[in-house]
Amino acid sequence: MAAIAIFLWALNRRRLSPARLEATIAKNAEGWKSEEAKAWLVEFCRFWRGLGFFEKFKGVSDEGLAQKLTEMIPRESGFPFNPRDEFTEIGVLMLDPDRFWFEDTEADVCMENKVYERIISEWAKISRGAFNPQELHELWHSDKGPIEVHFKLKDQSHTLHPDYNDDWFDLPILIEINKMIKDTGAMFYVYVPDQCAGVIALTKEEHAVIKKERKIKFDVL
Repeated sequence: MAAIAIFLWALNRRRLSPARLEATIAKNAEGWKSEEAKAWLVEFCRFWRGLGFFEKFKGVSDEGLAQKLTEMIPRESGFPFNPRDEFTEIGVLMLDPDRFWFEDTEADVCMENKVYERIISEWAKISRGAFNPQELHELWHSDKGPIEVHFKLKDQSHTLHPDYNDDWFDLPILIEINKMIKDTGAMFYVYVPDQCAGVIALTKEEHAVIKKERKIKFDVL
């Protein structure tokens, strides 16, 4: 369901005229103002803030944050409210880029774009200090690889070898990164509905709580 929601909404956004798109986002925004959506958002805030999400709103109550998210959703993406679809939860988690990373894996990967340097830096940002690479450098030996990503972690040199796949990035490099940070107590988990991917850093205990209480399935590669 999440994959369908992601791509149908993205497709509709591209196909709609500016006027129709504005009207659709406005209609979706009204759905987020319903009493059901308000109650869902307050419960969402209670749960995810218990895991350290939305830290920049630390002084705001769960009800206050729910109201802020209601205002942010139309501005940031405009997707509809559907409590039976896990993408509703994924979509709201995207509003905290300090904890949750989400992107299309077809990301214009090439020698010139240094996509691995950018993405690995973004994963470091959401890791809560578990992954802090220094001197990050992406090296291509030709337009089609081999590719090397060099960095230092705790004064030790490491090299990743992403597989070349046209303009798609190699998500399984997280397998090697997780081995490097296993002593921190945290790991990178992924949410992969199809060609999009979400990445989140969690302890095993946090992952267990999410698995028990939420619809989203985060996995380890």
